[in-house]
Amino acid sequence: MPGFDPEISKLAQRVLINPRKIDYHTGITPARDGKPVIVELTDAKTKEHKDTLEVDAALIATGRAPFTYGLGLENINVVTQRGFVPVDERMRVIDANGNLVPHLYCIGDANGKMMLAHAASAQGISVVEQVTGRDHVLNHLSVPAACFTHPEISMVGLTETDNVDHDINIEKITKTAHETHHKKPQAREKAEKEGFEISVAKTSFKANTKALAENEGEGLAKLIYRPDNGEILGVHIFGLHAADLIHEASNAVALGTRIQDIRFAVHAHPTLSEVLDELFKSAKDVSNMGMFKYFEVFPYIGGSLDYHMHWIQVKAPASTSSPISEPVAAEYQGTSFPSLAIDIDSAAKVGEEIFHVNHGCAFSVLAAVSLLVW
Repeated sequence: MPGFDPEISKLAQRVLINPRKIDYHTGITPARDGKPVIVELTDAKTKEHKDTLEVDAALIATGRAPFTYGLGLENINVVTQRGFVPVDERMRVIDANGNLVPHLYCIGDANGKMMLAHAASAQGISVVEQVTGRDHVLNHLSVPAACFTHPEISMVGLTETDNVDHDINIEKITKTAHETHHKKPQAREKAEKEGFEISVAKTSFKANTKALAENEGEGLAKLIYRPDNGEILGVHIFGLHAADLIHEASNAVALGTRIQDIRFAVHAHPTLSEVLDELFKSAKDVSNMGMFKYFEVFPYIGGSLDYHMHWIQVKAPASTSSPISEPVAAEYQGTSFPSLAIDIDSAAKVGEEIFHVNHGCAFSVLAAVSLLVW
């Protein structure tokens, strides 16, 4: 199953294929036409002939190839890549010289970015936004994919590792090269190149009461994430209604929601959605340190607060990678609000990402004050 996480693929084979009386072979040449149909089993690596099967009929599903011939692309100096129309991240067509073709977009299977119906729809919506004056770039890593077996398989984002045997020429076998045309980096490869660590969390459908009640406890959910900032890199599910469950994860990726935020979401019990709830909560070592754009103070009703040289830890979205700078902190020194005075003595320490705050507060009513720090 090229494109799916290797661990999920192995589990799917164990559950869907191994218990059934199904003979399967991988890396073979196509069948020969005729009666009976002849299928030659050839080792994809060595090209050595292994066996020959004689069957009544053969259904050949070797992938999809773009059908862009005859569109007249050569008239505007556009050269296809294995039949796919080259486009940029905004679906704008690129000519042979690397220049954008004015007012020309290509969406859907013909551009080869992601050959899924809902991806094509999302690309079309993105283009409409652009032509009506609202810039938009579709994050293809947030587009989910599903395989409608029973139980189902679904995924969004990156896999942990590649699921392609690089000794096998996928392009030659499938004749489409779709798997290699827009090959995306996988999580461990991306982490190695960009210099960060990744972690993996897993949970089983056997721990979900709704799945057990429906006698569908076979399944696994897998989360790949960055422990340093909580970014969700990929989510993979094999289990009951996996194609429906994946959308909570895909929306989180699309919106940039971090684990330290989504782990506090509440899910109804008993439902299958609790599989994702347990998955996000099982993520370990996620840093929640950082800088909020807003420093919030919630005083008591009719009380008073008097803190001197008090250390306050400030939490923030992990997308904020750097603490507040001294010039910004200095800008807000002595900032006054009704019934509140805050004196920021110094900027946040870079390593600890905390404020050193010296302030005195007195309140007679309930108040919630947000101080914009940048």
